[in-house]
Amino acid sequence: MKQFLLLASLASSLCVAGYADVLPVIGSTTGTYLTGSATTGTASGTTWTFGAGANASTIVYDSGGTSFNGNTALDINLGSLTLSNGGNGGLSPGSYSAELDLTVAFTTPVGSVVLLDLLNLTIDNGSNGFKLLLSGLPVESFTVGSTTYTVTLDGLYDAASGGNLLSSGLSVDNPGSGSSDPTIGTAYLRGTVTAGSDIIPTSAVPEPGSISLLFTALGGVAFSLRRKIKPQS
Repeated sequence: MKQFLLLASLASSLCVAGYADVLPVIGSTTGTYLTGSATTGTASGTTWTFGAGANASTIVYDSGGTSFNGNTALDINLGSLTLSNGGNGGLSPGSYSAELDLTVAFTTPVGSVVLLDLLNLTIDNGSNGFKLLLSGLPVESFTVGSTTYTVTLDGLYDAASGGNLLSSGLSVDNPGSGSSDPTIGTAYLRGTVTAGSDIIPTSAVPEPGSISLLFTALGGVAFSLRRKIKPQS
């Protein structure tokens, strides 16, 4: 009887653990540059500007399409960055940076995180174009009850969903002349929302074969117990 109770308890724990990290999340993302953080040009609001007039260039953050509603683990769009190169803003080849702060606000559950990251802008020698890179991939979390929700910035992609990781950054060539229209490129900031219980770690999620084997063992124990308690004629 003790064997049966032990196996039953283990089965119950495994089943609960299997669903510990599948939880509903609803929310959206907004973003703004930290004013005064730019090493060159002006970063404020949703725009980082380089130079002026015909050669002005910008990197604009757009939070459109960042609303999410689904179950964890959930891939989410954290917004887009559009680099408009009007001629490198008159900058010499080098590396420049500014801080973009992304706030991911949840309504289910109620909470928020702020992802702080530096956009690293370089000017390529030779092509004399802009290249947009991320200096890091921040991870932030908040806890509701016994569950911790974590948001990870995964990188720059060429699409809001699916698509490809821009591991070498977003490159936008120089238009070639101050009188030419700017050349434009867009990259998408993508992330992942996960949830994990402090009581039942997600690493405890069992393999399907393990569950099958466990219930086979339970069935065997139950059959054995029935034979032992069957009244003798």
